[in-house]
Amino acid sequence: MDATEENMTNISEKSTKIQIAVLCFATNISQLPILVERGLTTIVAMPLWVVALLLIVFKNRYKLKKEIFFLLVMAVLFLIGQCLATIINGNDYLITSLSYPFYLSIFMVLVIYFYSGKMTEKDFGIIAAGYISSTAIVAFAVYFTYFRGGFDWNSIQYVYSSKNSVSQIIFTAITLLIFCIRPTRKYQRVFKYAGVLLFTVFLLALRSRASILGLLIIIIIVVFFSRADWKIKALIMLVIVGFAIALFSNDSLYNFLVNNILLGNRDIKNLDEVSSGRLDILSTFPSLIEGNGLLGAGNRYYECFYLAAFLQHGYIFGSILIIVAIYPAIWAVRHLRMDESVNIMFLVLAVSYCVNGIFEGVAPLGPGVKCYFVWLMLGLMLKREHS
Repeated sequence: MDATEENMTNISEKSTKIQIAVLCFATNISQLPILVERGLTTIVAMPLWVVALLLIVFKNRYKLKKEIFFLLVMAVLFLIGQCLATIINGNDYLITSLSYPFYLSIFMVLVIYFYSGKMTEKDFGIIAAGYISSTAIVAFAVYFTYFRGGFDWNSIQYVYSSKNSVSQIIFTAITLLIFCIRPTRKYQRVFKYAGVLLFTVFLLALRSRASILGLLIIIIIVVFFSRADWKIKALIMLVIVGFAIALFSNDSLYNFLVNNILLGNRDIKNLDEVSSGRLDILSTFPSLIEGNGLLGAGNRYYECFYLAAFLQHGYIFGSILIIVAIYPAIWAVRHLRMDESVNIMFLVLAVSYCVNGIFEGVAPLGPGVKCYFVWLMLGLMLKREHS
């Protein structure tokens, strides 16, 4: 390759990173309240993904590495299982609530893998900037639409009905700010940590406990799995100890954080109420799966992804859904480089999205915009590993 061709390749790859950042920006923007209320999220988010898919045709990047081949095999096996179950059982297994997010997640991995080029720390920073800026716009829109008039921390009601999707997006933005944005000037550092603080406060206001739990995952992974300076780890532990002491010695603080936010003003003695009825839902699983263990019962929504996979598609083909869903976390652990912030970031996201699936019916496969970024990141990380 001569100098001119090499220069054109570098320009093309730089352009690709910016295009992926724009893709993230547009996908997140689709969560603006005005678009959500009018059912326009897909119309806004999907076109750029289709354009990226079409551009792949002209890039001639079709070498199937083992990870990509594995995902394709899983998709084919699952499709075969759906068709067999439909023929045998009569129910339509092709339109379950998990089917579309499953194929969409694999689609996103493939599009990003074949579309992207070599990735550097700076490239991830560009993509993170696109994601964070769009998240800030969505957060401001949600605030001015639903929160500006004030809300009651003591209420059991949630202010924003789509809080789970927005909360996960905000949590992802917090993670990207911490690990992918590297300010070089003092004022830039001020903006970074101010952003982390504001996003965190808004995340608490939304009271999505599954996403709030992700903050704890960040702390655990930074302290025990990263090669952060020991002084930083010591400072984190000191802050945690100090915060715990303040929490349990200050009734007002305890009431605000534990009762108002974590428990959502529910009676702690009533575990089913604290879990928003999930314990009662879980207790129904044995009776629902009875007689449906082999092929599943078809399209029945269930408020726990891992049990929903078995309930809808049986233990055999439901296991395919679960294996693919936790694959980003497995890959992140197996390829963990403790001295690289991007790898730590991906581990945090992959693990937190999997944990989210315990409390939600579709995560970490979806729905829609809520979980797309972990699959986009999987495509980028696989491409980086193979470049």
